[in-house]
Formats: sequence, C-alpha cells, structure tokens
Amino acid sequence: MLFEQGKIKEKDQIPFVGYDYFYLSCFYDLSTCRSIGMGVGPIPITVIWDFSDRHGLDEEFVEIIKKLDAAYLGIVNADSKKSNKN
Repeated sequence: MLFEQGKIKEKDQIPFVGYDYFYLSCFYDLSTCRSIGMGVGPIPITVIWDFSDRHGLDEEFVEIIKKLDAAYLGIVNADSKKSNKN
C-alpha cells in the first residue's frame, strides 16, 4: 500500500521471505490499536504483549513488531512533516 502511494521506493520494499507474511499480517492487525492525533502514534506495547501472550509467541515476536512499527512511524510521520511544510 505505501509503495502504491509512492511513500516507499521499490528498492526499499521488504522482500518476501517465508515468515514475513506472518509478521506483516500481525503488524497490520495490531496497527488498528494505535492512537492517531496530531500524528500517528506507536502501537501500545501492552497491546503487543497481550497479542503475544494470547497466541503463545515469544519475545522475538515482540521485538520484530516493535521494529516494524518504528520503521512505519518513521515513514508516515516524515511524510506528514513534509506535507505540513507545504
């Protein structure tokens, strides 16, 4: 979706390698819980922990989701700052 909107260059896309779909699918589900106000906020860590516990996932899962979220926020909020300058 971000690629189609021109927010991610083709060279910066995450290549599909096995489990990527699982993590991205979970990330998209968890993204529905983020706060949105003046900008897009992070996924609350308590939501990530609850999801992880409910599905029997380990700390590695939590760290991957946090890294995906940080990357997403960097892209979305940088784009938002550019839009506000115009």
